[in-house]
Amino acid sequence: MKLPWSVLVLLVATVGLLLRPGESLAEEGENGTLSGMVRDARTHEPIAWVDVILVGTKTGGISQENGIYRVHRIPPGEYEAVFSRIGYEHHTCRGVRIEPGEETSLFVEMQEEGWEVQELRRK
Repeated sequence: MKLPWSVLVLLVATVGLLLRPGESLAEEGENGTLSGMVRDARTHEPIAWVDVILVGTKTGGISQENGIYRVHRIPPGEYEAVFSRIGYEHHTCRGVRIEPGEETSLFVEMQEEGWEVQELRRK
């Protein structure tokens, strides 16, 4: 059976979208995901725009306005996750275990940084 040219092009384009450049479906299942929520330790309000970095990788993410974050395509292993945002103390979680094909949840509460204001006097 011979397929029409237009059907063949459509089929190739669809497969190309499913298999993003540099990735295969097998690779997607071999990696894991880190997700959770970041909140203020005092008010328990969600914190937006927190950087989530996995030390030793080029992988990371950022929390949304509701404090929720999700980092995809993390190779399996044990990591140190660092959460940082201006106005808050850095928060580090050691021993974060990522399993292939699974989602690891990590909920974090961050402390506000103590700011010191010094008086400036003009001479």
